[in-house]
Amino acid sequence: GAEAVGAVGSAELSDAAWASAFASDLDEASLYAEAESRDAAWWAALLRESVLHTPCAAVLGVPSAALAQRIHDEDEERTQKQAASLGEATLSKLAETLDAAIEYNEREIPEEMLTALPVPSLSAVRSVPMLTVRGGGSAAQLYAASKSGDGVAADEQHAVLALLKTSATASEDGASQFWTEWSHIHSNFVTFACAFSTTRLESQLRLYLPLLFELLFKLPCTLDDGRVLGKDDFVAELQDDSVSYSAGLGVFGEIPQMASASIQVEADGGRGLGVALKWMRRALFLTEITPEFVKMGATRLASEIPASIRDGMTIVRAVCAELDLDQTRSNAVAANPMRQQPFLQQLLEKLETPAGAKQVVHDLCRLRSELAQPGIMQLFFAGNVLMLSQPFEQLVAAFTPPELCVQVDEGAAAAAGAFAAATEPSVAAADAGERAVAAPARGVVTSSILSGRTSRAAVVSLSAIESTFVQVSAPGIGPYHDDAAALLVAIEYLTALEGDFWVKLRGPGLTYSYGLVNLAEAERIRMVLFKCADAIGCFKAAKQILVEYASGEAEIDEVDLEGAKSSLAYSIIETTASKTDAATKAFAGGCEGKQADYDRWLLGQIGEVTASDTRHAMCTYLLALFDPAANAAVACPPAKAAAIGAFLVESGLETATVAEDQLCAVFGGSDAAMSLQPVKGVSKQLPGAFAAQFKCGCAKCSSGSAKLI
Repeated sequence: GAEAVGAVGSAELSDAAWASAFASDLDEASLYAEAESRDAAWWAALLRESVLHTPCAAVLGVPSAALAQRIHDEDEERTQKQAASLGEATLSKLAETLDAAIEYNEREIPEEMLTALPVPSLSAVRSVPMLTVRGGGSAAQLYAASKSGDGVAADEQHAVLALLKTSATASEDGASQFWTEWSHIHSNFVTFACAFSTTRLESQLRLYLPLLFELLFKLPCTLDDGRVLGKDDFVAELQDDSVSYSAGLGVFGEIPQMASASIQVEADGGRGLGVALKWMRRALFLTEITPEFVKMGATRLASEIPASIRDGMTIVRAVCAELDLDQTRSNAVAANPMRQQPFLQQLLEKLETPAGAKQVVHDLCRLRSELAQPGIMQLFFAGNVLMLSQPFEQLVAAFTPPELCVQVDEGAAAAAGAFAAATEPSVAAADAGERAVAAPARGVVTSSILSGRTSRAAVVSLSAIESTFVQVSAPGIGPYHDDAAALLVAIEYLTALEGDFWVKLRGPGLTYSYGLVNLAEAERIRMVLFKCADAIGCFKAAKQILVEYASGEAEIDEVDLEGAKSSLAYSIIETTASKTDAATKAFAGGCEGKQADYDRWLLGQIGEVTASDTRHAMCTYLLALFDPAANAAVACPPAKAAAIGAFLVESGLETATVAEDQLCAVFGGSDAAMSLQPVKGVSKQLPGAFAAQFKCGCAKCSSGSAKLI
């Protein structure tokens, strides 16, 4: 696969660079053999010599708002002194030199150079050969997904469908309760995943999600035959049997309103599915959730939070989620560090008392039980289906809970039975055969971002950062919207290497990096400005770029447009570089309501995008990022908070500031929640007024033909 090619390529490049003098270091196989030959005493001696008895120094850094202000003031003073020492004449001469260098660097590249290489047709791109069979577990409900099977021979497709239907028929009673998706690919590996809908979870249980997934594959286990695996043995055997495994929010990196657990193993002639199912059953039904291991997991999660709260990008993402999303139903809100810190602190305090520990374990067991209901689970397999023997029988056996599926360390069978009764699911399962699609994450986008009302902005001052981080959210569009391809092309056109954002934002040093993305699942557009030296100047410059295109002052260059389309097409194709990547992406896409051939359809749409379509997308969607209808979150050094807050108020946003030591109190869901400090000032804009100034005048705008599918 691609990983093997990359590994070999890296070794060959290293050997070419450092030659035979470092041959022994590059021979990784012999290093592994030598490490395997060492006994425990040798490793213990090495640790004593290299770690325990080696002198070390520890530096403890404590964030200080006063120190941050002093550094800012000293830097301002230094800059003024330097300017005074150079003098006006020298400064003018240096400015001329810099302007000349910028002008030379930004000179036009000859068109014949840019068009020298032919661009292949996007319609000629071949997809990974794959057949997707999905549906409720009964034979009658299984079907080949529409427009899947490209590259798979017709007789092979019939054989795959026949095998699955035969197996489903043989286990009709048990299989009918599951929604399954089988991606048939020729691979030496098997990937199995369970996707869980979290839509109807109670808000308090939702807070437990990060902790549950932290523990899922790290608990002691009592097997069906009565054999007990300790936590360390569980982890060791799982690592021996698997290539990789994971559990957490999202489905293969997408759809945060769902959660999932996955495992990849070797195919082993068709036996891989059984191995994967064995471990999934153990994690979901046979492990013991005990106060001891809950405390270990909660302590580890809590230890990571201080660093997260000092990270500017983490904070703006979390604050923007608070502003955009329903605070009681959003996984992204529940999992953010400002909510998790007070929650974990209270949880660790509860664990110190028997009654509190009992309640915490009860809540975790109940959450796991609710997630593991057949009606809100989607089961996914990727591998060679034709190598499998009785796949549905194996699946039903693995996901049929034992008589007591949730075991709790209470010390008495009666107490355990009481816990089992208490873990009865509190949410109703979906109807048999229905897919528990959580794709409309837009269902938790309940703020003014989709209502047209004045939105909100929050400016958070962080003493541990030296630059500013910004995230802005505005209404976006779904995956099959008429303008979906045009919007993606417009974003790529603006953000490409040597594109407008690169030249006019990064080039002058206004920001280190930037990003634009349309989150089709939630119908949100997000702009990120990363490590801004001048956040206000950067925001104004980005706004001016869009204004120039919307007003017609700037024209979309056809050569650059074709380059953007090619670059965008490559980024889409790259996400399915391997067979497993293609299968997992198709599964996640299915959860969002996308058809199996979505990438091929999108590539075809991208190929048809014109300069007029691109300008229409800029006017209709991207300008809204600079309108008071958008939400904004900013993390900046304390000395810059007042100026940025005043700028946002002047721009029309209802803006508040949050002190660093008040983050958890404001956004942590406590009684003091949302006790923001409003920034005083007078808005000069009304919601929607800015974006409404610009109309591209295209046929779509005139007819209002763009619609959501």
